[in-house]
Amino acid sequence: MRRRLPKDVANRVPEAPSRVSTHQRLAEVSSLNIDTQLTSGPDAPRQARALMARFREWLEPSAYETARLLMSEAVTNAVVHGRAGEPVRISATVDHERFRVELCNRSGQTRPQVVSREPGLGGLGLQLMDALAREWGTEHNDHTLVWFEVAVSPPVATAEGAS
Repeated sequence: MRRRLPKDVANRVPEAPSRVSTHQRLAEVSSLNIDTQLTSGPDAPRQARALMARFREWLEPSAYETARLLMSEAVTNAVVHGRAGEPVRISATVDHERFRVELCNRSGQTRPQVVSREPGLGGLGLQLMDALAREWGTEHNDHTLVWFEVAVSPPVATAEGAS
């Protein structure tokens, strides 16, 4: 059975027109912003992945898949390490060069850290963030804010000696 986003979330997220290339879309519109809150719980990562679908037409396929994975990992961390019942605020923006996501929640944990672990023991979310995001970081005081950026399109490879 397929579940849908709650109407209050789905109605706040603008649809991107279909069948237009990323570069054509960004030439027409300077950016797309989404700000929403998810209820912290086991369904939050799935809802975050559903929100990412709104950016599918705005990002190159590899950038979209990377951003979708990182969004899911970051929301999972917010649910696991945040205070029970506290919402997770998500702000996502795409412009000509980057896709940026900020996730904010009240955390009962200390500052997030990248930790090496044995395979199969979990705790790989920030290692993925470190490996896949163009840039990422955290802020920590009475809340935890984790942000990451993904390039809109992959860098163009140039052959050495080409004119």
